[in-house]
This record gives sequence, C-alpha cells and structure tokens, in this order.
Amino acid sequence: MADITFTGHLGGEPELRFTPNGKAVADFSVAESHRRKVGNEWQDEGTTWWRVTAWDWLAETVAETLHKGSRVMVTGQVRSREWEDREGQKRTSYDVTARQVGIVPKRDQQAPQQPQQADAWGAPASDEPPV
Repeated sequence: MADITFTGHLGGEPELRFTPNGKAVADFSVAESHRRKVGNEWQDEGTTWWRVTAWDWLAETVAETLHKGSRVMVTGQVRSREWEDREGQKRTSYDVTARQVGIVPKRDQQAPQQPQQADAWGAPASDEPPV
C-alpha cells in the first residue's frame, strides 16, 4: 500500500458510526481540484474525489470539527479499487485510510501574530536586563 498526502475540500458532512465493539469510524469525501496557469489565466483540469476513512479518536475529531466545504490536508494509505456502475462502465475509486487530517486555513486568513521573541529560548523581547 502506498502513502499519500493531498489537500481539498470536504464534499459533504463526515458520517460518524461505531463498530459493534465500540470503535469510532468516520467516512467522508474530499474533492481535490486540479488547475494550471496558462499565460495569465487559470484553467480547471478536473477533480479527483477521494473516499477517506478515519478511525478511533481521529474519527471523532473529524466528525466534531469538519463540515462540508472545509479545506483539509489528509495523509494516509491509499488503495484503488475497480467497480462497474449501473450502465456497466468500469470505474476506479481511491480509498484512503487516514493517519492525519488537518484543517488548511483559507489563503486570505492571516496567521495569528506571535509576540516577538528576544532569543531562541522563547524569552519575551525586553529592554530590561534578566533578573
């Protein structure tokens, strides 16, 4: 099995359920859009949909904090599987068992400002001599 890391937006609300022995499992889908710049214009080049499963505490955290449209970064093990749709067309789906899921802030959001540090040990900047 291969590991993968990708970013995208949740296609719907995560679905949380529990196995008969009480293990939490959350399923959700992530749309990864592909774009490239041609001259001064951006062109859409399709979307890859990932089916993601998270387990245990990660499943519960995902279900509590993520919502449809959330921008996320997912790292996990990927497997492809082939299947036939109702019309008999062969399809491929990509299923990921998540190891990590993180929220990716929007590009227009500023990172919180940290107080300026005087040294690498984290002491606050000050004109006063240390005591």
